[in-house]
Amino acid sequence: RSADSSIQYEEFTKVLTARAKAFSNLGRWQEALSDFDSAADLIGEPLEDPQLLTGRAAAKMRLRQSAAAAEDYEEAASILRSIGRRAEAEIEAEHAALALLGAGPDHLSEAADRSCGVIR
Repeated sequence: RSADSSIQYEEFTKVLTARAKAFSNLGRWQEALSDFDSAADLIGEPLEDPQLLTGRAAAKMRLRQSAAAAEDYEEAASILRSIGRRAEAEIEAEHAALALLGAGPDHLSEAADRSCGVIR
């Protein structure tokens, strides 16, 4: 890619993420999730954008995709820890534990373990 097309590419992911946030604010969760997913696909792996991950996780929670939301929250927490933003990381880890509580009885033990980890 040329430098010019790289800038356009990066800007498009920002536009998708901004639109996803707007859809979230309107309660249009499926459209928000679709845009968050499209932005994530453009960025590729490893996905290292904690704001995108937490936004996508929130949309997944509203769509009752709790286990998938927990994964995004936990990934955001891991990224935030790695860049020294511990307080924010612990909030996202707590969100992950709460998401697991909503994921059903098969996830209760893991939710309890993660909750205890947040408290420590």
